[in-house]
Amino acid sequence: MQKEVYQVLNLLVSHQITFEKAAEFLKLDAEKLAFLLDLLGVEYSFLDEEEAKLEKEAVKRLLEEVEE
Repeated sequence: MQKEVYQVLNLLVSHQITFEKAAEFLKLDAEKLAFLLDLLGVEYSFLDEEEAKLEKEAVKRLLEEVEE
């Protein structure tokens, strides 16, 4: 069972499956999956790499505007 959990979590963090699909595979509700990720120290973003990059750039621009 532990091996399957790590396989599902690997698929999740590599954005090969959705958070909802991971919860379904593990037979957990979203809150319990979030708790499990936190407990294991697994950082998970609902954004893929490109989306995260765009969001980071947007935040950077906003912070620069505030500093001016």
